[in-house]
Order: sequence, then structure tokens, then C-alpha cells
Amino acid sequence: MLGLLGLVIMIACIVFFYKVGEAEHRSGALLAVISFMVWIAGGFVFGLGLFAGVLAQVGLFAVLTAINIRRNRAR
Repeated sequence: MLGLLGLVIMIACIVFFYKVGEAEHRSGALLAVISFMVWIAGGFVFGLGLFAGVLAQVGLFAVLTAINIRRNRAR
């Protein structure tokens, strides 16, 4: 299962993406929900545990970074 450490890391990731969403002048709540869903998909649906949940969060951050880079180049 998730355990206390996993729960703390999951909450930290959700709060992090909420703050990123607010700082980017977008919906922080939407990014927090996406972060939670990515965590659930990576960690529980595929049954890979804590490592997959953290790896999924890193992937989400990479995707958001790529989107912002593309958006900034288009301006």
C-alpha cells in the first residue's frame, strides 16, 4: 500500500502542483487534481507503488515544462 511516507509525498506533490498552477496564473485546483489522478494511475492502477507515483509526478512536471516552453516560443 501507500504507507505514511507515500501519503506525505503524494500530498506534497499535490500542494506543489497547486502552487505551480497559481503561480502560472492558471487553475491551481485543476493541476492539483491532475497530479492526484496521475499519482493514482501510476501508483495504484498499474500496481507499481511509490516509485511509480513519484516517477509519474516527474513526468507530469516535464510535460508542463515542455508546454510552457512551446507557449513561450510562440509569443
